[in-house]
Amino acid sequence: MPITLPPIKILEFEKVGLKLLEWSQNKETWPKTIDDLREAMGDWIEIPERYKKLVVVQGEDDTFILRIPPKNQAKESMDNVENEPDNPDVYGYPHFYDIIKTPENFERRQFFRSRIADYTMRSCR
Repeated sequence: MPITLPPIKILEFEKVGLKLLEWSQNKETWPKTIDDLREAMGDWIEIPERYKKLVVVQGEDDTFILRIPPKNQAKESMDNVENEPDNPDVYGYPHFYDIIKTPENFERRQFFRSRIADYTMRSCR
């Protein structure tokens, strides 16, 4: 089943993660519009034109933010999971996770920054 709602595509997980960590420490530097986000991330991500608005939320230490995925995106992803073969390459996981298979190449800071990008930006994929 083809994806009709293309997601944000992260091309440079570690760089995106570093930027997100930077923003976590200084609210004044946050992007205010989707175009600000596009500019700040440059060629590290591809943001489909379907995104017109941006909402930035930062949690607090005593507050859990339950982020419910967009209805149509969740439905499309569920349908794809049901209809695609059980193959990790078809599923489309970020390949920086492959580093876990070769612990001798594991670099904790790089992996952490890449995971920040993955779970902050990938929205129900």
